[in-house]
Amino acid sequence: MAEERKEEEAPSDTHPLRPLKENYTPSENASPSCIQLPTIQVAQYEIKPSTINLIPSFCGLNNEDPYSHIDDFLVICSIVRINNFSSEALKMFLFPFSLKDKAKYRLRTLPTSSITTWAQPQQKFLDKYFSVGKTNQYRRSTTSFAQTDGEQSHKAWDRFKDLIRKCPHHQIAKWQLVQFFYDGLCPEWRNMIVTASGGSIMLKK
Repeated sequence: MAEERKEEEAPSDTHPLRPLKENYTPSENASPSCIQLPTIQVAQYEIKPSTINLIPSFCGLNNEDPYSHIDDFLVICSIVRINNFSSEALKMFLFPFSLKDKAKYRLRTLPTSSITTWAQPQQKFLDKYFSVGKTNQYRRSTTSFAQTDGEQSHKAWDRFKDLIRKCPHHQIAKWQLVQFFYDGLCPEWRNMIVTASGGSIMLKK
């Protein structure tokens, strides 16, 4: 009797019987997006192909500049408008279109709905494609900067500024940047700067 009672009380299987093959078939939402867009008060919207074509591409290659990609992407976002899309929602919606190849695959590996603000994919993107090693490389290039033979001072200055632009998180004080650039100039140009500064660049603010 006890065994019969247990059988009666045992919960029945609420899952409907399915053909065995269906248990090995991907469901419609097997791979949902990692990006959870803010609530948008619009039933339908249209993104024109011409808009998609404007978006810059990033593939995740070593020679690509992640900061430049973000800058170029934000420029496009500033001129694109979709009804009832906030600036935040627009960036989150369009950003996946800017990623190709390895970079797009990387985005797809993030947990479902783990991205809820624009700051999150931006930071994850920079963390992935601007490694600590790359940061140290730019810091070394900045602190050991040297003017090349025959290079004009304005060309050297442009090259130095480009190093800073490509690694804005260098954490080097402004006065140190000035010192590194000055020390990297050839003696002739250092003397010209000293003369132009009225005797000593070290006294200038």
